[in-house]
Amino acid sequence: MYDDLNKVNERRKALDLPTLEEQTQMIRQRAKEEKQSTPTNLEKRKKEIRAWKKKVGWIKN
Repeated sequence: MYDDLNKVNERRKALDLPTLEEQTQMIRQRAKEEKQSTPTNLEKRKKEIRAWKKKVGWIKN
């Protein structure tokens, strides 16, 4: 179950944090500035990440 977006944003503002929309925009802007992009094949990327996690010992299976 998800919280009401307006309530989440109210709590974030009370903590002097940006709204979720503002935070999302900042993350997207930073990714653009750093020339990052989403993987073209998400399933392949997930498999690569899982293989790396196994290799470094973060997971066993």
